Amino acid sequence: MLTAILLVSLLLPASALAKGAFGYARASSQLEHDSRPARYQPLNMVDGRAATSWCEGARGDGVGQRIVVGFQAPVSIDEVRVTNGEASSRQAFKANNRVRVLTLSNELARHTVTLSDTQRPQEIKLGKPLEGERFVVEIQEVFRGEGEANATCLTDVVFVSGGKPLSGPSLAGKLGDRNGAVALMGSWYSGLEGAPERFLDLYFDKTFRYRYQPFDPEEPGEEIRGEFAFDGKQLRLKPSGKEWVEASAALKAEESKDGLPRARLVIAAERLDGSLARSWSDRP
Repeated sequence: MLTAILLVSLLLPASALAKGAFGYARASSQLEHDSRPARYQPLNMVDGRAATSWCEGARGDGVGQRIVVGFQAPVSIDEVRVTNGEASSRQAFKANNRVRVLTLSNELARHTVTLSDTQRPQEIKLGKPLEGERFVVEIQEVFRGEGEANATCLTDVVFVSGGKPLSGPSLAGKLGDRNGAVALMGSWYSGLEGAPERFLDLYFDKTFRYRYQPFDPEEPGEEIRGEFAFDGKQLRLKPSGKEWVEASAALKAEESKDGLPRARLVIAAERLDGSLARSWSDRP
């Protein structure tokens, strides 16, 4: 069963809808695993493998927890293929919570999806495609597991465009922990809360894109692309055509005005201009 709630129609020209490469998956929380830090990381939800899953790690049953999935160019999503729960084994599936209802949204539209309580993959056709670069998968209701952890898990949400998976098995083997870089991957925003003018995307393939989009039409914008590396402590950036620059990256959690958690990334470097060296938030 699929219930689609259309808030505003977003129509992009067909020429603008590139087959965007997968960019990142960023979660509001993940279940900690002492011996394997990447065991329940958000990238597991897009690799198309039953042996891996994302499990949220917030207090409660997981309702309201989310994963933001980003692409490196605009895409049109007309189908998702969902494998519910922790599907690596029947025991793990029954022990952990599964998702009963989730929402899939972009900035302007939202679909509500009701799932079955099964380990088998479920194909969900979207009545109206979602278009853009950034999509949010959010847990709305759960099937309660038999274990004590009370963690809700999703094994896979594969995004499909015109019958072609844009995430899934093609990414298997490419989505390791990245030496802690998974904590930085995602879209970051700088400027007034709710009205940012600067955007920084850090992708799983170790590339980045920075954009300055001023509200003043008389002021020129800016775009910088390049590479980044992060070993869990030291951040290095290489804007296209320039040398590598060492920077510090401080990541911390804080609360926003609406009471929901947000992450704050502060990048500082002597040889990096103010475009990139500033304070960033993972929420607009």
